[in-house]
Amino acid sequence: MIEYIPNQIHIPCDCSECVKNEAILDRLKKRIEETDKIIMQMNITINKISSTPCENEEERKSALLNYNSISKRLG
Repeated sequence: MIEYIPNQIHIPCDCSECVKNEAILDRLKKRIEETDKIIMQMNITINKISSTPCENEEERKSALLNYNSISKRLG
């Protein structure tokens, strides 16, 4: 483990701590990208729900089910 010394910057290298941190960052970036895609899907679905006229109830129900499914994926 790298000892923290105030005002000293550890330049990323091939040490085990840097490699581990890089792997963690990569996983976080991927998760953020996936979450952004899910949020975009939710926004599209919300727009469908709010713009669908009441007479087209089947499409509205389908959009609501899709919204609920996406919400569960977000946790």
